Amino acid sequence: MADEFCKRATEIDPADADAWAAWSQVDSWYIYHNFDTSIGRRDAARSCAARALKLAPSSYEARLAQACYLVRGAAAGTGLGQVSPFAAEANRLLHQLLGENPDEPRALFALAILQRNLGHADEARIEFSRLVNNPKFAATAWSELAWIEYQNGSMSAAEIPLARSLAIQPFWGNLGLKVFISLYLHGDTSSARAAMDELPSTVLQTDFGVTLAYDVFAWQRKPDDWLRFSSSLGRDWIQSNGNVFGPISIYNGEAHQMAGRIEAARIEWQTALKQVEHHLEDLPADAGLLYLKGKVLAYLGDYAESEKALKLSAEFSKMYPGFFDLRVAEGQLDDAMDILESEQYHTAAELRLNPQYDPLRNSPRFKALLARAEADPKRSPQAPTVNTATVSQPASRN
Repeated sequence: MADEFCKRATEIDPADADAWAAWSQVDSWYIYHNFDTSIGRRDAARSCAARALKLAPSSYEARLAQACYLVRGAAAGTGLGQVSPFAAEANRLLHQLLGENPDEPRALFALAILQRNLGHADEARIEFSRLVNNPKFAATAWSELAWIEYQNGSMSAAEIPLARSLAIQPFWGNLGLKVFISLYLHGDTSSARAAMDELPSTVLQTDFGVTLAYDVFAWQRKPDDWLRFSSSLGRDWIQSNGNVFGPISIYNGEAHQMAGRIEAARIEWQTALKQVEHHLEDLPADAGLLYLKGKVLAYLGDYAESEKALKLSAEFSKMYPGFFDLRVAEGQLDDAMDILESEQYHTAAELRLNPQYDPLRNSPRFKALLARAEADPKRSPQAPTVNTATVSQPASRN
């Protein structure tokens, strides 16, 4: 809707710098949330901001749009923590804008996100804490403070700011985080489902909402609930900053497999492979697409081609899960355990409930890994606390 309004505004008055600035902001948000990271969308975010600046070089809105483009729109993955290649210029421009208007909420938000992506968590917390004082943005600010802790692996620390955000106003950002924390920290599928059910259908059917729904239905072991939900979506591909992306048929296949319908699963995965390969024709170096190709090929039993695709994905980016699914599909469970044991971020709840690990559950190594996670306060809220005043701490591996 915002995109359409901006289009109409610029058609009515092509010389309105504020309209072009607003349109650039819309494009940058699309990129930030990973809904559309195409070259066309990124060029639109850039060119609209540039046009606004050309029309009104001193305009606050035009300069703000440029800064937000540099933070959110100049590179894909900024919503997942990717650092903008123009971070230094964005930082300078945002401080200049805040020098003119210290409480401008959009500039505060953009600066906080920039600091977060740069790994400056304390600085990001400071900016979001300033934004908390704005009643119109308080729920968002508390939610973002919670997301910082979640993304830094401190899910327990995320719960207090999350509760404050929810108390002000439940919305998709804090309810989505509630779903993830309910699942990944507490292993409470009922609480996760309740949070998901608070989302309006219009939000639940967005790509981000679909990622929540898949996790909830899968962890509840309700594959047919997922299949009924996915059949209502009216599209075959999803993409957002959630845990699920790519062809919906991949996840339909996993649901059929969970229900014991192996041939139906295979048909879905064959469909998914065609869709991924079609996207790869335009983006042959896309690490995410190559990872999806490798994952689907593993499901289909083509292990050699899966290995090739996953290796190529890893050459382009290290952000995708790698070879775990392939090793499980091959039956190389010790190799799969080597991968899983090297990843210290998995919580006890995830290991206990995520169906991805079902093939490993009878492994003594998996049982030992789960026991260690259950006893680790960083990975389980039920772990026994340690009196740090009387127990010396081990040296850091770093």
